[in-house]
Amino acid sequence: MESVINRIIDIDRQASDRLNEAKKKKDSIIEGTAAECDEIKKQLLNSADKRIAEIEQINKSDYDMLAAEIESRYKQKQDEMYDFFEKNHTSIEESIFAEIVGE
Repeated sequence: MESVINRIIDIDRQASDRLNEAKKKKDSIIEGTAAECDEIKKQLLNSADKRIAEIEQINKSDYDMLAAEIESRYKQKQDEMYDFFEKNHTSIEESIFAEIVGE
């Protein structure tokens, strides 16, 4: 009878050892998975940051090109108005003077 009891105790100890081993494996797998998740998050964030930087550069290039075009049109219109003033200011002044004086 003592042999049966010792065998049951031995089986119980083996079962406890297996449960502890399984718990350690579970904890190890969870820890490994958490580390993998962190690494994937880092990779995704780095990838997203890189893509955002690329898009910002593209937008900046587009903005700079558009700003240069607008600046060019502004300068052209300004030159046209200055030329018009230079060519016509005398006749405009004379016309205003004549209207005031009543000629």
